[in-house]
Amino acid sequence: MKRQGYGRDDVETHSEHYGKVRPAVNVKVHRFPSSDKIMERFGCEEKEAEKAGQFAFDSACTIFWEDVQDFADDVFGKGSVKVYSEGRSGGWLVVDGLSSIEDWTIQDLNKWKSFEARIKDNVKWRTSEESVFEDIEANQWTKKGSEAFNFVDKGNGEHVCLADLKREAIEKGYGPVVRK
Repeated sequence: MKRQGYGRDDVETHSEHYGKVRPAVNVKVHRFPSSDKIMERFGCEEKEAEKAGQFAFDSACTIFWEDVQDFADDVFGKGSVKVYSEGRSGGWLVVDGLSSIEDWTIQDLNKWKSFEARIKDNVKWRTSEESVFEDIEANQWTKKGSEAFNFVDKGNGEHVCLADLKREAIEKGYGPVVRK
């Protein structure tokens, strides 16, 4: 007979180097827009597409890990748990500070299910073409000479793209010296 609902057996766990087993969410990214998709969408060259994709991935990871502690505080109570990554590539989101899964009540299990769903939805959104393409476009990462932090404040509240400043400098003869 098939069990219905979400139970303790549905909670994934992780331990590092035979250490304490903690509830965890697998946050490994298996799908991310390819360089070909980025080239198709933005009409850029492969080198720029690869760089833009890497910037977008790094940015998505950074923002995700900045947000997850807030998610945990919302679900489990502010300051009651600590969230961090484990695994060779940081592919496990581990939660420390919860009681043993065997001791969880139905309320605890429902909190975990809610937290896990929120995390998985966030990963799905941050790795979607729509989200990735929005970040690439907003940061102008497909321009030649782009950098991860691609804008600088001119001091008057106006922001300018570093890639544009580099292009202008090269056009004015201030660019890199090319020796023949």
